[in-house]
Amino acid sequence: MNDSIKDIRREVTLEERYTNVSEQLANISERYDALSSELEKERPLRSEMVKEQSAFEFAALKKLQ
Repeated sequence: MNDSIKDIRREVTLEERYTNVSEQLANISERYDALSSELEKERPLRSEMVKEQSAFEFAALKKLQ
């Protein structure tokens, strides 16, 4: 009888762990989606900044020659 109670508790504990892990994965997935969305918005801006910096450095090199 005592073993069956332990088995039931073990099953409940595993279910609780599964539920907690599932919730954590859902939260991680939501955060990943939000970050991905923000990065997609920033990508063109960053690309333009790199182009401007490259143009500035190229112009500075031309002046040195």
